Amino acid sequence: MISIAAASSARIAGFVVNKFRGDAALLAPGLDELTARTGVPVLGVVPFIAESLVPAEDSLNLEDLERARGPAALEVAVARLPRIANFDDFEPLTREPGVRVRFVRHPEEIANADLIVLPGSKNTAEDLAWLRDAGLAEAVAAAAAGGRPVMGICGGYQMLGLAVHDPDGVESSTATTAGLGLLPVVTSLERDKRTVRVRGRVAADAGPFALADGADIEAYEIHVGRTEVRSARRPFLIVEDRDRPVAERDGALNDAGNVVGTYLHGLFANDALRRALLLYLAARRGVPADPRWGAPSSAAARYDRLADLVGAACNLAAIGKLLGLDLGRGA
Repeated sequence: MISIAAASSARIAGFVVNKFRGDAALLAPGLDELTARTGVPVLGVVPFIAESLVPAEDSLNLEDLERARGPAALEVAVARLPRIANFDDFEPLTREPGVRVRFVRHPEEIANADLIVLPGSKNTAEDLAWLRDAGLAEAVAAAAAGGRPVMGICGGYQMLGLAVHDPDGVESSTATTAGLGLLPVVTSLERDKRTVRVRGRVAADAGPFALADGADIEAYEIHVGRTEVRSARRPFLIVEDRDRPVAERDGALNDAGNVVGTYLHGLFANDALRRALLLYLAARRGVPADPRWGAPSSAAARYDRLADLVGAACNLAAIGKLLGLDLGRGA
């Protein structure tokens, strides 16, 4: 019998084989042998699912997100930060007809972009240094000065500001890192991380989201630090935080209306906001708007399909019993 260390055996109640390619029936003798040798049952064999139903972990499928779906009328360039976080913010944009999302590392790659985005980061100071070393910081600043739309999300929002202070060494040994200076905001990093789902609405009468002014939005925050906004318009109003009514402003918009920052992840999953952004970009580019832009997202349906595929491949009754739940059916 294969020995499972005592410290681990108490935590192992069953095996699930994931991403299996081929005929599961051919695997059955091997699974019987695995159970015989370990004394642990196999509770399911999940097949390899070729469909792109949900985002991969970390940044494993950025190349998949970049694949154009037909001719591209609009291009969104996202900085491919070494410590990129929450890259799935852009997945709803990749599903829009005529929209190409590219993850870029070099200044020349943003030359024709309709929107330049600095995404979330696991380390703002270090990724700011990378932006400067790569020449992207200067290129982004020049694009913004020329009136092109630039957006920062979470860590990217912090980078667009005047400075990022880190007195407690949360992310860096550098006490203060100069930002790109494109927004009048200053960030101070803190040890406690804010993780919360929020509801709100667009409160922008100018800029990339003005056509969605007043539209309801759902989003989430996951960041360390607080950002002080100095005399700038605030593009979003938060009305619910952890199911608690609030009235708090988020983000900043520069005077010219082409540079915007926010702490809100998941914004592009909001249909009205996504459509407003694409209409704004199309008007600037001088290309026709696609009437399909902003159609209701099918994200929930994709998660449901994934749940159905995994559920059909597993012994849910046995798994439910381990969890003290009645999941209703067996293998």
